[in-house]
Amino acid sequence: MGTLSAILRVPVRSVAIERVEKAEAILLEIRKAIDSNRDEDYIKTKSDMFFNLIPHRLGYDKPILTKQIIARKQDVCQLIKDIVNANESTGWSQLSDAASKYRALNCMIDWLKPGHVEREQVEKLVISTQDEDCPVTIHNVFAVSRSIEEAGYNHSVGNDKLLLHCSRPANFLGILSRIHFNKLIYIP
Repeated sequence: MGTLSAILRVPVRSVAIERVEKAEAILLEIRKAIDSNRDEDYIKTKSDMFFNLIPHRLGYDKPILTKQIIARKQDVCQLIKDIVNANESTGWSQLSDAASKYRALNCMIDWLKPGHVEREQVEKLVISTQDEDCPVTIHNVFAVSRSIEEAGYNHSVGNDKLLLHCSRPANFLGILSRIHFNKLIYIP
């Protein structure tokens, strides 16, 4: 939440999901206005409406005049929704463990012990793809899964392939709440 606290003028827990959804609708209106070459005053008025719903700190509240800025504001809205949804299920407790927050996202996380078959597959893949100039040391491997997708997954197809995804730790909340995956293995 460090990034959001730098952007938002209010605590993220005070932003209701309904406000975020209205703000997202305004972003859509701004995108349509940009596409149809509406006048800048109209877009600035819509920007002000967005910032009334999602109060931003000075410097982050410049008019939303480009599609690039719209994309960044959509990311902010999605992150707010992800944080609110995950934390509402734990009562915004600072003591809630990571497993509780993963459960709130309908995900499960498990540490894979040394010698575990999936861990060995991941280690083998990582080592085979590393660059000699940038060696990798694997400390922990976690398996993250969503039971809804696991239940609908057709294991009989037989074309499973282990893939790696790298991202900043701050991005994982959004990734876990939106992506569809059978199993994601995370190496911190």
